[in-house]
Amino acid sequence: MTLFHLPSENALVVLGVALLVIYAFMFVRVIRRYPQDAALLRSSRLGKRINLFLTTPVVVAAVLVPMPYKALVLVVGVPLLVYASWAHHKELARSGVSAAFLREMAVTYPVAAAGCATFVATTLA
Repeated sequence: MTLFHLPSENALVVLGVALLVIYAFMFVRVIRRYPQDAALLRSSRLGKRINLFLTTPVVVAAVLVPMPYKALVLVVGVPLLVYASWAHHKELARSGVSAAFLREMAVTYPVAAAGCATFVATTLA
């Protein structure tokens, strides 16, 4: 069975894995290109809180909870993630991270979001 003949759920899983692998390569490339900015990113407490207390629970809930609650998670959680990402971007800009680093990170994060969204879509299909 080729990729073009996979059932839609399997094709979404393959697409999600591919997007997350692409994101990982892009993220590592940006981190290696800007080591001083990467140090500021690693020291960001807001970024760690966003990943630990917001991103992980929203993605896990969007995959695991039943449908009426899944819609609530997506309607409330996704705007919260967007706002938190914007606030983190602003915090990094105030802390002295270069504009080039922020631009490249702004390109990589939507790739990760698309990868996570494809996994959520597999549970909706």
